[in-house]
Order: sequence, then structure tokens, then C-alpha cells
Amino acid sequence: MIRIGAPHRYLVVGAVCAGLNIALMGGFGALGLHWLPATVLAFPLVLVPGYLLHVHWTFVGRRSWASFRRYTLAMASNYPLYTVLLFGLCGLAGLAPGPATAIATVVMVAWNFVASRWAILPGRPAPAPATWADHTGAPR
Repeated sequence: MIRIGAPHRYLVVGAVCAGLNIALMGGFGALGLHWLPATVLAFPLVLVPGYLLHVHWTFVGRRSWASFRRYTLAMASNYPLYTVLLFGLCGLAGLAPGPATAIATVVMVAWNFVASRWAILPGRPAPAPATWADHTGAPR
């Protein structure tokens, strides 16, 4: 059986959330909605499934209102950086919202992993990195 660690699961869930966000932003852009209100509308539509996937699969934590509030805070803290990135990419560079959102998403992956883990598993130390023996079954 292949075990994948939290960083790999995070990338899968992150890709799902990024794809949903890019689709929403592209759709809102196609409808003529400016990128700023589109961002506000897309946020909760990505937040809830992202939280549920992370709590149940990525970090295997316990779903609670407290962890959801922390997750919302962590993801909302992205909003200023994300807005600045979209302003630069859409407002200054003239990119369409869909491609600009894809670029901004890639820039923010590492921060989001750390923030998501903090929100869902507060106070728990990060697991030790996997070793060669973990993957082959060889003794340590």
C-alpha cells in the first residue's frame, strides 16, 4: 500500500481548490464581473470544500467550529496578498482573471500549507520526514 504524507495530500486538495477557484474566477470574468467582487464571491465557495477536504484527508484532524474559524482566518489572511497579486497581474499587467488567478495561486502554495496545518492541527508538532525505510519497509 502506498502511503502519501500530508504535503502530498495537501497538493492534491490544493489542486482541487485551485481548480475550483480558477474556474469560478474565469466564469465570473466571462460574465463581465470585475476581479475584485469575483474574488469576494469565490472565497466562501472554495473555503468550505477546502476546509472539509483538509480536515478529513490532508491532516486527518477533528472538524470543529474552532478549527473552521482558524482556517477561515488563515485563508482570509491570504486575501490581502492575493488582492495585491491580482491587482498587479490584472490591473497593471492586463492579464485576464483566469490566468492571473492561476499565477497568484502558485505563488501562495507554501504559505497556504503552513497556515492550513496550523488551523486544523494547532499545537501538534509536524511529523518527522519520511525516510527511505518508510517507503521500502526496510528496518531503520
